[in-house]
Amino acid sequence: MTPLAHGTGAAGVPSLAPHRLLPTALAGGLLAALAAVAVGFALLAGRAAGLAGAEVLARTNVLRAHLLPPGMGTSIPQLEFGVSRLETLVARGDRIDCLFLGSSVVSSGVDPLRFADAYAERTGRAIRCFNAGELALPAASAGVIGELFTKLARPRLVIYGTTSRDYIPNVATELRALIDQAPWVRYRLGAMSLRGWLVEHSYAYRQLLPYRLWFDPPAWDLMQRLERASPMTAEGFLPIEASGKDLDRPPAPDHPLSVAYRDYRPDPEALAGLDRLLRLRAAGIDVLVVEFPSHPSSIEYGDRGERAYRRFLDAVAGAAAQRQVAFWTAASLPGVPADGWVDQGHMNVRGARAFSAGLGRRVGEAVSRGELADPTR
Repeated sequence: MTPLAHGTGAAGVPSLAPHRLLPTALAGGLLAALAAVAVGFALLAGRAAGLAGAEVLARTNVLRAHLLPPGMGTSIPQLEFGVSRLETLVARGDRIDCLFLGSSVVSSGVDPLRFADAYAERTGRAIRCFNAGELALPAASAGVIGELFTKLARPRLVIYGTTSRDYIPNVATELRALIDQAPWVRYRLGAMSLRGWLVEHSYAYRQLLPYRLWFDPPAWDLMQRLERASPMTAEGFLPIEASGKDLDRPPAPDHPLSVAYRDYRPDPEALAGLDRLLRLRAAGIDVLVVEFPSHPSSIEYGDRGERAYRRFLDAVAGAAAQRQVAFWTAASLPGVPADGWVDQGHMNVRGARAFSAGLGRRVGEAVSRGELADPTR
């Protein structure tokens, strides 16, 4: 995975690199296709009763307690864990008022419960939020993921957390390919396919999909460890306990990030992905774009990154203004405590809780002043 992907490599956050997952996706795709054909032939052969029994069994807690969570065939573990948790909330009747989107900067940087407590302090109203941040998610894929999760959760408000690193050209291209090519993602967004339909409607089929990783033993081992030891909460928050060391030193001049910032210009594909997300507002969903903070020694805030950082702010502010969407910069938000960082781009659990509370108060104040529509009504 490219070292420029903001959302990868945070200490304490295991991840399956796309270069490990692409061969798995190909082999797993063959298995999924064969399973889909088998289901089709079973239906044609009149074995509906057996399939119905498998569906009932696949939906029982007795069986599911001993298996990996049902998959969606995307080969992106954190995405699938997040969807599984969100579907659990929706299935039990919980209304999702607010959805957080972005890279791992968001998944490890926002505790929806702390945000909700602070929001309630300012407004007197309870709010239910879900964190749908995804490891290494670039801005180019923000619109696709936004459409996917809003169809699942139907929130009134989407808060997209972003940083200048999300707009570096050619970031996380393999992850983008996995997202764009996944049959279930395509089906949810309107492209009909048998495999997409089965993932959407057949729990028995979904229960088979995580076991595609048998084709790749290291990935299979990591998949199991991710699920069994995953600290992801029911609300999608992925807390990191570790604290970073030697964070006051900016990246070396030959570091890939330093090289990328020498002639930084926001990637047009990334801005197109952002615009696709902003267009959710036309569907009646309020959108708020928030620049998430980086550590004070991060390259964005130093002399070497000042011009690049200004280009990022201007580009995102212009895109948001064109769609009449609010854009809040990190400078306008509460700070993160000195011990609240795991690296120069990711908050640990202490930083996340402090930042979440501050953001919750700020959103609550904006709602109280009528700057944002109340997502709880």
